[in-house]
Amino acid sequence: MATDTTAPAPTRSLWISRPWIDLAIGCAGWSLPLLAIAYRLTGPAALALSTTFYSLALVVNYPHYMATVYRAYGAGEWRKYPAYTVWATLALVAIGAAAHVELSWIPILFTAYIMWSPWHYSGQNYGLMIMFARRGGHQLTRRQQQLIKSAFVASYLMLLVSFNTGPSSDPLVLSLGLPASWTLLIANAALLVFAAGAGVGIFALVRQHRGSAITPPLVLLLTQGLWFAAPAVVSTFTGVAAPQTRYSSGVLALMHSAQYLWITQYFAKRERGRDWSAARYWFTVIAGGIMLFLPVPWLAGTLARLDFTASMIIVTAIVNIHHFMIDGVVWKLRDPKVAGALTTDADATSRRAHRDGSRVRLVVATSAALLLIALAGVDQWRYRLASRETDAAALLSAAALTPNDTTIQSRLLRVLIESGRYDEARQRIDQRISDHPSDVTAHVNAGVLARQTGRDEDAVRHWQRALSLNPSQPVVQLYLAEALHELRRPAEAIPLYRAYLESVTADRERAQAHPDELVTVILKFGDALLLADRKADARTQYELAGEIARQTRLAELEQQAKLRLNDTR
Repeated sequence: MATDTTAPAPTRSLWISRPWIDLAIGCAGWSLPLLAIAYRLTGPAALALSTTFYSLALVVNYPHYMATVYRAYGAGEWRKYPAYTVWATLALVAIGAAAHVELSWIPILFTAYIMWSPWHYSGQNYGLMIMFARRGGHQLTRRQQQLIKSAFVASYLMLLVSFNTGPSSDPLVLSLGLPASWTLLIANAALLVFAAGAGVGIFALVRQHRGSAITPPLVLLLTQGLWFAAPAVVSTFTGVAAPQTRYSSGVLALMHSAQYLWITQYFAKRERGRDWSAARYWFTVIAGGIMLFLPVPWLAGTLARLDFTASMIIVTAIVNIHHFMIDGVVWKLRDPKVAGALTTDADATSRRAHRDGSRVRLVVATSAALLLIALAGVDQWRYRLASRETDAAALLSAAALTPNDTTIQSRLLRVLIESGRYDEARQRIDQRISDHPSDVTAHVNAGVLARQTGRDEDAVRHWQRALSLNPSQPVVQLYLAEALHELRRPAEAIPLYRAYLESVTADRERAQAHPDELVTVILKFGDALLLADRKADARTQYELAGEIARQTRLAELEQQAKLRLNDTR
């Protein structure tokens, strides 16, 4: 939510709704408990939370995107910014359609969404802070506002460099791969800027007023620190990376969306005046939000036989990027209509009367909305079935609803293989590959099934095909290396072992979390080198494995490394 630096208008009321609602939702005062709950839950509890978030998306996340569409297009604001509301929007739609054909675009689009999200959240927090300052009668100078804004920018920068430190742990998110030394330097500088800017803001607010008038702006400063500065500091100084997708699209997205709906509903009510209808507004944003997200993936998966999950990722990225873009031009406090409604008790200056549509249009709109709500219900049921990852019956039902969803198919195949239902699994995977020869996931799963049933040559063929389609798959490199090793083809296995180890050791968090896996693969790498009669190279790997095992107190693996060293003498 953008702001300007003009003098505040007189105000009569500090609060938008009720104080506790404004502080908890509008200022995100509930951040600390919600973040603590979200990041401490693991296993079944984390799965339950994920399912809850998916349900809440229908009434919080999805509607908040539609609230921007409602503001930009429903009130005629699109005519003021056609470059964004028409031409850039059409370009995004075209890019989204092309990405359904060229799937290699997905990481680029998804990365843009993930990296832009914290900036969008920061802009909203800053805009709301300035709004509350003006409603409380604070006279912030242009210089003070610039320094406060620098704190919000600096905290975003801290998280951004954390996201881009080292290789990405998510195949959908690209990383600049910044060295940790650079991250530390940038984070320290940004932390100083954040502290200075926040200090200026606190001093300026406290000097002018005390009591309730300074509470909302201070809570928003605290929220910004909890959302961005705190996790970036932890990531920088502990080496525990902030998870990009979880941070940009999880509990933070939920809190941001609730915050957004809180303020946009208030504005819409001011804009409509006596024509305001809460029921009509919420029906519109809920049904419209569903329309933005669900029809395209369901049509792509059922009619076009495209991957449902890939389509959902594309739509999510495109809708978010459009939201970020439009939000930046329609929510400006320098706009008299916006400022009048948000910083004073005045209604919006260019209110237009609401006109009921014809009976036919009303029936059509209501019917379409009910169909969308029904689709949302089916989608919720599909998600719940798909989340039962060890229940073959549930996964079969989910697969029946979206047969072209690779995520569900992968979970189902894993369950079928683990339960010994090999013929059924092979039939499904062969059909998938026949229909979609370039499906990387299908070839990976086919290789796992072939390996499980003793068809090592078939496993090698499928994994080689998967790597030819997408070389950036460390786990598949390891699968293939182990299979070639057992087939006594060390010359082919060695470069795959090396590529896998280079990938894992570059990911500090993974290497530190699973030292036993790392040592085991290094030992296998040494075995392959020894099989290729490269004793000196094998000895180097065994020594490395032994040293890591000693440092991480893996006594059994350390002993194995010592025994293997004897074979190289």
